[in-house]
Amino acid sequence: MSISGFYTNVARRMNHILVRGYNDEGERFYEKFKYRPQMFVEAKDPDNAKWKRIDGTPLDAMRFDSMSECRKFLKTYEGLWRIDGNARHIPGFIQSQWPNEIEYDAADIDVAYIDIETYSGDGFPDPAQAQYEILTITLKSSRDDCYTIWGLKDYNASKSNVMCDYRKFNNEAEMLEDFLEWWSLPDNTPDVVTGWNTLYFDMPYIVNRVARVLGADAVQLLSPWREVSERKVTKMGREQIMFELLGVSQLDYLDLFKKFTLNTYGQQESYRLDFIAELVLGANKHDYSDVGTLQQLYDHDFQRFLDYNIQDVDLIVRFEEKLGLIALVYQLAYFGGVNYSDTLGTVAIWDSIIFRHLAKQNIAVPPTGNNHHSKFAGGFVKEPQVGMHDWVISLDLNSLYPNIIVQNNMSPEMLLEDTRVHGCNPDVVLKHVKDSVPLLKDGGAAVAANGTCFSSTRQGFLPEIIEKLYSDRVEVKGKMLTSMKKLQALKEELTELTTPK
Repeated sequence: MSISGFYTNVARRMNHILVRGYNDEGERFYEKFKYRPQMFVEAKDPDNAKWKRIDGTPLDAMRFDSMSECRKFLKTYEGLWRIDGNARHIPGFIQSQWPNEIEYDAADIDVAYIDIETYSGDGFPDPAQAQYEILTITLKSSRDDCYTIWGLKDYNASKSNVMCDYRKFNNEAEMLEDFLEWWSLPDNTPDVVTGWNTLYFDMPYIVNRVARVLGADAVQLLSPWREVSERKVTKMGREQIMFELLGVSQLDYLDLFKKFTLNTYGQQESYRLDFIAELVLGANKHDYSDVGTLQQLYDHDFQRFLDYNIQDVDLIVRFEEKLGLIALVYQLAYFGGVNYSDTLGTVAIWDSIIFRHLAKQNIAVPPTGNNHHSKFAGGFVKEPQVGMHDWVISLDLNSLYPNIIVQNNMSPEMLLEDTRVHGCNPDVVLKHVKDSVPLLKDGGAAVAANGTCFSSTRQGFLPEIIEKLYSDRVEVKGKMLTSMKKLQALKEELTELTTPK
């Protein structure tokens, strides 16, 4: 059985896989599957085996009735029996349903841009305590031009700079109840929640405040599967809490900006929203210094206060229109066969990319755990030759590390563990000392700068993946440069047409 359309979130609950997504007609679906994972053991009849290890050893498939049965089996035979295969069941399920290129329509995916304002008269509110009432909630769906806003005072929506549906309530409890009722409707529950620092402030504050005001059971309405769980993480040297809303992906735009724009904007001295808005958009946030504090603005000029709250959401919408970081997350997630949030890391998505690549060739990934840990040298840094020099040049090698991997065919199944060129190191290679790096007699190996040898009899799976990615990158970059030239030509033509003569 295969699912039509594409997923937006794949989660696990007990022995079931929970999937949200859109079918081929663009209709949202919620599906629950009892997943039967597959693992592999050495084949009893090698000649008829359909699967193999990365070293070519024939394998037989073992299908388990449930994920818990699989886990129990792996634990029972750990260290006694080699069992190959992917024990990470979410990417395993995704690969079983979408084994090839995953086609998706970004226009279907519902992104909720959100920002809250809380009482702050006694200092900055702590999301873990959520001791102060929520004053306003502003939410903008990517599917709608209208901003939905919850508040406790009168607001003239006709004077707003954006189209909005303003909902006024007599007290915070009524406001939060209406917000949860709206959010929990299947047509309204977003696929993605984003904002500036929403992962560690806005969403934890909403969760904890709802629990304080309406009770812990009400919190579950934030998840389409009615499951919200707390997780503690260490960030910037201190412990913070976040909440996982099962079925909803949280993509904090602050985290996206830090990860994906380092090469374009560089490291910033501040990541305050107003600072980044000036950097990216040349826009300044509303100035309320004439009134005093933000709390004083709420007390004395609610119209401007809410406009300030709306602007915090609008800026993130404009960030996405210009930077397309959420769109980039989609591309990475569907290429790697992972959830959106996995794209902010490195290991999970690369594990899945390798797993999917090998599975197409009926090759099972090696077992995880019990890995050998040892120290090894990092990137080579040559000692400088001190003094004045003529004819100094600077070289920037394109994608150096990936190309070294491809050049030396560096892949785990190609490593010649028992073969090493002793006395070989980067200094020796750079000095071009003859015979210091002897070729292996059969000529079937590549020698890395530290003497490690890799078979070159065939291409390893890792260089193969990297070559494909690099080729795609070159193609896309070429298209980008062509588009930029066309855009520049259009700008020049437009300037010429509009310049008075």
